Amino acid sequence: MTECTTLGAVALTPLLTKILAGTYVPVDAAKLSIRTMQVVVAPILLGSYMQSAFPAVVKIVIPFAPLFAVLAASLLACSVFSENVVRLKASMVGMQNSSLGVVLATSHFTTPIVALPATLFAVIMNIMGSSLAFFWRYVDPSDSKETLTVEVK
Repeated sequence: MTECTTLGAVALTPLLTKILAGTYVPVDAAKLSIRTMQVVVAPILLGSYMQSAFPAVVKIVIPFAPLFAVLAASLLACSVFSENVVRLKASMVGMQNSSLGVVLATSHFTTPIVALPATLFAVIMNIMGSSLAFFWRYVDPSDSKETLTVEVK
C-alpha cells in the first residue's frame, strides 16, 4: 500500500500544489519516479533479499532495527532543520513517508524550506511512534474484558 500511495504522489504532487497552493509546480515525473523507487522500493527489496539470504544475521539485527530507523529519520530531520534554521525563525509553516518527503523535496525543489512539513512530521511521527510502542510493550491484550467476535454466515 505504501508503494502505491508513494508512486501515486508522482502524479498527485503537481495537482495538489495547484489546488492547495494555487500555483502549478512542474515536476519531472520520470526523475521523481526513479528517485521514489530508490528511496522506497529499493530498501524494501534489499530488506527482503537480506532476510531470505542471511536469516541468521537478520535475526541478530532485528532487535536493533527500530532504534536504527528512528535514529536515521531523526538525523535526516535534523539535517533539514539545520539547513533552514534562519527560515524557521522567520516563518512557521502530509506526507505518508516523512523521510521520502524530505528527500524528494530537497532534490526536486530549489528552496529547501519545501522539506519543512515532512521534517516536522518526521519528528512528530518518531515521538508518537516511540511512545505508542512503549505503551503497547506493557499492555497485555489478554487483559481486555471485551472480546470481538466475528460471525461468518
